[in-house]
Amino acid sequence: MKKEERPLVIVISGPSGSGKSTIIDKLKIEFKSSVSIHFDDYAATHHFPNDSYRWVSQGANPKEVKNDNFIEDLRKLVNGDNTNLPNNLEILKPIKYIFVEEPFGRGREGMDEIIDYVIAINVPSEIALARRLNEWLQKDIINPDVTLDQIRKYISQYLSGIRDLYKIVEDNVKQNCDLIINGMLKSDEIVKEIIIKIMHIDNAN
Repeated sequence: MKKEERPLVIVISGPSGSGKSTIIDKLKIEFKSSVSIHFDDYAATHHFPNDSYRWVSQGANPKEVKNDNFIEDLRKLVNGDNTNLPNNLEILKPIKYIFVEEPFGRGREGMDEIIDYVIAINVPSEIALARRLNEWLQKDIINPDVTLDQIRKYISQYLSGIRDLYKIVEDNVKQNCDLIINGMLKSDEIVKEIIIKIMHIDNAN
């Protein structure tokens, strides 16, 4: 497919709790000719380094995080082919804009050649954590013990290394992204800023 005919692939990056999913949902409302593909939907086929301590202590190289299914499905969309999301969640058809929820930006193997634009959502770590916990606490879950267990486990993991990992990944993404947005803004303000950038890209093409 010629470059001018291929979809525009826009990655939204940020730590858990930065509002990536909410922003993408709102962008899809604004851009009717759009689809989205999300890193977390492919969790069952993620391959992270076995020695997580070694990985984080050496800079958390995103090329060591593998998910061939994710890359393959994104390539299909870019090349004009339909693709099935994991667990038959949805059949995606190629369209003008592809919004990608991808925490590592361009960093993972095979992503840089597919991506057109990377937007990093910058949120203080304590705010991201509070948002994540608040999201769990607001869910209407039949068995509240499940939620409490999730929260305990997440906080334990966060204190034992996830916070450091998020910081390293975020810094890596910022070094090679196209736009950094203040994640403390309201989601509607963030979306407006992204819309302006996309319009500029369209006009440049």
